[in-house]
This record gives sequence, C-alpha cells and structure tokens, in this order.
Amino acid sequence: MIKFLNFVGFISQVAGFNIDTQHPIILSAVGEGFGYSLELTTNDQTGKSQLYVGAPLTLENGETRGALYSCGLYVDSDSGSCSKLGLRDDEGPDDVRERQLLGLDLAITGGSGGSELHTCAPRRQVKFKKNWGETTQEYMSMQGKCWALPLADLSGDGQNYIQDSKKFNDWGGYSYGTVYSALGMSIHSVGAPTEGDVLFGAPGTFSWTGTVAAKRGDTLVLGEPWDKAEMRNDDYAGYAVGSGKFRSNSQEQQYVLGSPRAGIVRTGEVFIVEKFFENQNGNSADKKMKLIQRLTGTQLGEFFGAALVSADLNGDGLDDLLVGSPLATFEEARKKRSATRYAKVFLHLS
Repeated sequence: MIKFLNFVGFISQVAGFNIDTQHPIILSAVGEGFGYSLELTTNDQTGKSQLYVGAPLTLENGETRGALYSCGLYVDSDSGSCSKLGLRDDEGPDDVRERQLLGLDLAITGGSGGSELHTCAPRRQVKFKKNWGETTQEYMSMQGKCWALPLADLSGDGQNYIQDSKKFNDWGGYSYGTVYSALGMSIHSVGAPTEGDVLFGAPGTFSWTGTVAAKRGDTLVLGEPWDKAEMRNDDYAGYAVGSGKFRSNSQEQQYVLGSPRAGIVRTGEVFIVEKFFENQNGNSADKKMKLIQRLTGTQLGEFFGAALVSADLNGDGLDDLLVGSPLATFEEARKKRSATRYAKVFLHLS
C-alpha cells in the first residue's frame, strides 16, 4: 500500500561520476521528434545492444505520420547507426494518418511467446457514418492503431484493437464509448510474474474519462470505471500507465493510471487498481476496475499523474511510485507572478 509520504524535488544540476560526459555516442536520423520515446534491449544471440526510437512527427509523403527507428550501438568503437523500420500498414480508403503520432510511446514485452516491441499511432483516425433514426451523422473516430512486432524479425501488421467495441453511449450513460479512445497514448510492459502483458492507456474513452486496456496474448481487455461519480468526463485517465507490486499480501502486479485532469479542482490524480479480466461465467463485473488507492495532486492544473515510474527504492520488497507534475509551480513564484514553471516530482513510498 502506498503511503502518503512524498518527496518534491527541484534539480538544477546533476553530475554522475560513472557517466562519460566527454565522448557520448550520438545517434540522429531525419525524423521530426526523433528520440521522443526509447526502448533498449540486448540481442540474446549476439549480446549486442539494440535501441528502438520513436519519432512521432516524422514526415512521409507530405504527411506528418511518425516513424520508428532501430539503432545499433557499437560501444567498443563509440559509434552507432539507425535505420527506419518499414512497418506494414494496410491503409483503408477512410483512414487519416496525418498527425497520428506513430512512435509516441514504446514497450518491450517478454514471456513464453517471445519478446515483442509494441508501439501505437494513438491519433489514427477513420471516417465513418452512423445512422441516428432518420438522421445520418458523419464522424472521424480516433481509436488508434497499434503494432506488436516480434524482435526476431520486426514483422507484423498494425491493428485497431478496439475496432469492434462499442463506440457510443452503451457504457452506462457515457455519450461516447471508444470512438475517441486514442489507444496507445501511453504503453507499459508489466513485470513478473506476467512479463507478457502490456498495458495501453486510452485517455479518450468514456467521454474522455479515460481508462487502461490490458493485452494478454491475443486478448485485449478494456477496463471499465469502478464508479462514474468518482471518474468524470475529461479526467484523461490512462494518459500515463504503469504497474508495480504495492501490496505485501499479493504476488500480482497492480496497475497504475495517471489521470492528470482528475480531482475536485482538476489537480490530477493517480489510481492504483487490481488486475482485471475478461468476462468469465457471464459475470459482467469482471472488467470493472477495482480501486485500491488514490493519490491526489495538490495544485490546480499541475497535471499530477502525467508521468509514472515504479521501483523498489528503499529495498523493502515493495515498489514505490514516482509521479510527475510537469505544470506545477512554487508558491513563491506565483506570488511574484513569475512565468517560470519549476514543476515537481512526487515520491510515494510503499
């Protein structure tokens, strides 16, 4: 269980004694936003490091579509090289790839099925029409499109994992279901004992209340809100996602959702929830998320929950949680009406 102890830090300069600051290996590519997301792995056969880099604003055929790069690191010669991956993407006649943000986030999963690299284009849009009685309305959905690429050959087609889900008001009163989910705005690989699981943030789901989806093998389970009164429209839950072992009485990983516009005065909140499942034995409550604990920001509009990292920092066997508040400021700066934003990182110890 996370304790309400926190560390708020402002770091002006950091010097690492074991980091070579004089001769870095510099990687570059012709791709706008190159380096926005990173995932590093080691080739089991060669023992060499391989870096995957997202560039979500890369131009292609006159459109800002985004891209993914694979980079080899040659530590012995202080060099490296990158090449753009040619992802398979069957584009339909109604698809819109402009500003789809391919490569915005990355995650590598392991498990018995082999290692995979996951990335998404969360703003991928598709034009469609829906009949409302005698009226036909045109829409532009934004459900997102994702790729699961085996590291052995980086093959695989993109998929809309929630294409067949309920797009409109069939989810307990929400006007919009998954039509604007933006699945894959954040991606996270879950640790042991479920190394094959991957989480996808979907902050536009349920009228921008937001949620998280868990992919286990070929099955994707979309978590449903535990209480509509506590999770409101425009909370953006799933803007950041993570996991950790926060309970001493459980061997399972718990899921974490950053919801940077939640809270009574929109300070932002972080929700720790139990692992949820697909409906079993006709029980529709299986997919409903069970809230374990809620962490709340302290300042209006600070975007508490925009970034999450979990790790056992004090060696007690339980994970601790770091939460970013990138739009926070300090009271002294506010009094002086300073335009400078210092921002904060909160450390919550288990």
